[in-house]
Amino acid sequence: MDIEKVKELIKIGVQKGQYPQYVYKYRVSDTTKNPYFDSILTTNSLMFSSPKAFNDPFDCQLQPVTFPTQTEVSQFLSRVLPHAPADVISNLTTNAIGNPADFAKILEDAINFDDKGVLCLSQEPDNILLWSHYADNHYGVCLKFDILQDLEFFSIPLTVIYDQSYPVYNHLTQPKEIVKKMIKTKFELWKYEKEIRIFKQQKNLYHFNKTSLIEIIFGCNTPQPEIDRIKNIANANGYAHLTFKQTKKKNGIYGLKLKIV
Repeated sequence: MDIEKVKELIKIGVQKGQYPQYVYKYRVSDTTKNPYFDSILTTNSLMFSSPKAFNDPFDCQLQPVTFPTQTEVSQFLSRVLPHAPADVISNLTTNAIGNPADFAKILEDAINFDDKGVLCLSQEPDNILLWSHYADNHYGVCLKFDILQDLEFFSIPLTVIYDQSYPVYNHLTQPKEIVKKMIKTKFELWKYEKEIRIFKQQKNLYHFNKTSLIEIIFGCNTPQPEIDRIKNIANANGYAHLTFKQTKKKNGIYGLKLKIV
């Protein structure tokens, strides 16, 4: 689909509440623990990582149905080879069914996403667990992005589905379901993340428009020298428009509030 059409669809989706306008990236900012953090601001880029690097060993590691029926194989080959003669389809089908281990390997390779790039974001800036797990026990930061300021970078926002059941996927009969089953579905124990994902064809650093980063939120444990350091880097690299906030523990209840700093 044309990228301009995709952008327009995302705009409409935000207006209708199908996509969030604001997404959040939790990061460790201490350069002794994460030497790459400063480059987010100095190069206005984020890493789209291989699913192999994820902390959930089941994430994007779908196991396909590898022993399909003869009819499924024949119909699949007819779809992907629409101009092939019937006898060629028949011979290929017979070969596939006769060599199930080889054909299973072909199917597994077809849905291998290890060389793809995925950016994992959240819909919440004040999630206690996310601050603990991804932002250095509340010593790090959370970056707030407005996807409308860079529709190409944030296309297409995928809202993760959390499910108790492990997804079943047949590549021959469900090729249109691969994004939903492979990228969008996670075990329900991860639902606290309220995750939004952006998918790219290759794992790599991708540049975002500086105007799309609209706020940096510091954790409730982030020391003042680190706050000052990050503010200085941001101001020196064209982020004069940024708002800076810090989380504070709410009194008497489990929760965080945001205050301008």
